[in-house]
Amino acid sequence: MKNRILIPFLIVLLFVGCKFDNQQIVKQVVDAYNSGNASSVQKSFSDDFVFGEGAEQLEAGMFLQLMDSLHAEGYQVADSIVSVSDTLIVSILSVTTPEDLSLDVKPLRKYEVRWHFSKKKIDRIRVAGDEANNAAYCKALKNARAPFEQWAEQKEVKDDTSKKASQKPAKQSKEESKVQEEKLLEEYSSLSTEEKEAVKVRAALSGIFFCSKCYFEKLDFRDDSLVVIYDSILGLASNYTYTVKGETVTVKNNKKEFVFELVNYEKLIGQTKGATGEYQKLRESD
Repeated sequence: MKNRILIPFLIVLLFVGCKFDNQQIVKQVVDAYNSGNASSVQKSFSDDFVFGEGAEQLEAGMFLQLMDSLHAEGYQVADSIVSVSDTLIVSILSVTTPEDLSLDVKPLRKYEVRWHFSKKKIDRIRVAGDEANNAAYCKALKNARAPFEQWAEQKEVKDDTSKKASQKPAKQSKEESKVQEEKLLEEYSSLSTEEKEAVKVRAALSGIFFCSKCYFEKLDFRDDSLVVIYDSILGLASNYTYTVKGETVTVKNNKKEFVFELVNYEKLIGQTKGATGEYQKLRESD
C-alpha cells in the first residue's frame, strides 16, 4: 500500500524537479547573455543545438556570435516564463537597448521564445515576433526620438555658434557619429522631468497645425517663440509670439491674445473667442 502511494509521489517530484531545472537553465542563459558570458551560455546547449528553423536556422557557434554582437551593441533582455513542461518552456522576452532606456521608450519590443529541451540541455530555441507589439514599439521610439533629435540639433547649433568659423569640425565618420549620439543620449537622459517635458512640448509645437473649419486656418510654429497665423478668408499671415505653461499655449501680439490647449502633442484646441476649434498637426509622409 505504501509503495502505491510513494511511487506516484516520487514521479511527481521528479517531473517537477525537471521543470524547475529547465527554468533555472533558461534563467542562467539570460543572465549569462546579459553579463556577456558566452562560454556559460554554450554549456546549456546540446551538441546538436540549433536556433530558429528552416532557412533562418543557426548552429550554436553562429548563434553565440550573434549574441556577442547584440551584447556589444548594448542589448539587454528580460525573460518572463509563461508555461512550463518537461521538454518545453514558453516565455516572453523583452529587449532593451541603451536608446530605449535613455528615451524611456514604452512599450519595449517583446518576443515569444520557445525553449526546447532534451536531457536537461537546450536543443532548440525558436523566436516569434509580436507584430502588434513591434508596431507599437516602433511608434513609441519614433515619438520619443522626435524631441530628442530637435534638442540635439538645437544644442549642436548653439555649440557651433560658440566656436570660431576657422574651428569648424571636420565631417564625422559613422563611428564618431555613433559615439557622439551616445553622449547626447546620456546627457538627454540626465535632464529633469520638467526639462524633458519642455523639450517634448517644443518638439510637438514645431511645424504646422491646420483646421479647415476655423477662422485661423493654419498655425505655423517657426521656433521657440514665433508662430505665423494664417486666416481662412484671405490667407493673410500675421506674426505672433507664444509662450507655453504646462499644456496651455498662449499666442499674442500687441493687439490680441489667444489661448490653445495642447492635446497628446498632435492636436491643439482653441479656447478663446476668435480661435476656437480643433487644430491637427500636419505631418510629412513617411
